[in-house]
Amino acid sequence: MESTLVTHLSGWGNYTRIHYADGKEKVVCRTLKRALAKTPFSHFIRIHRKTAVNPFFVARIRWPANAQAGSARCIIKGSASPGGQSLTVSRRRIALVRRQFDQYHHVADGHS
Repeated sequence: MESTLVTHLSGWGNYTRIHYADGKEKVVCRTLKRALAKTPFSHFIRIHRKTAVNPFFVARIRWPANAQAGSARCIIKGSASPGGQSLTVSRRRIALVRRQFDQYHHVADGHS
């Protein structure tokens, strides 16, 4: 499994859906937590209880103006959707996710 082609992972009970840059998907019998512990996905950033993204496929993140403004949006590049696929960043994870993305300078910082 080539993680450089994987845009994000989505948890679904005891299964994880692997989303590829070409739009294809694969379901594996492994929890998201277990999938993230494996070497090919260890650099992925968990943005939500059910979602982890490959930081190299993140085009930008729209951070809320303040804590009460709601959750952030993570825009995935290379997806089939025009303008990229938008994934929700959990409000409780915003500060942690922001710190984790600070090490990836290619991600543009935007506000909603």
